[in-house]
Amino acid sequence: MALVEIEDGFAVGAVEEGHCAIGDVLSGQFRRDEVEHLCNLSTGGTVMFHVEADHVSEGEANDLLGLLRD
Repeated sequence: MALVEIEDGFAVGAVEEGHCAIGDVLSGQFRRDEVEHLCNLSTGGTVMFHVEADHVSEGEANDLLGLLRD
């Protein structure tokens, strides 16, 4: 699972192919229920990201991280 900060909140999904790390910058579309080809501007690589949810608020993102830590 990955949590990516986007323009208007966060996107939640799965990295299907490629690599991204904390602090990496991804460029591309984040459309719900789609597998998107994103460019990792930090590494120059390609990331295939399956978007499960978009426009997730900061509070919802924090709640999700809390569940993962438990």
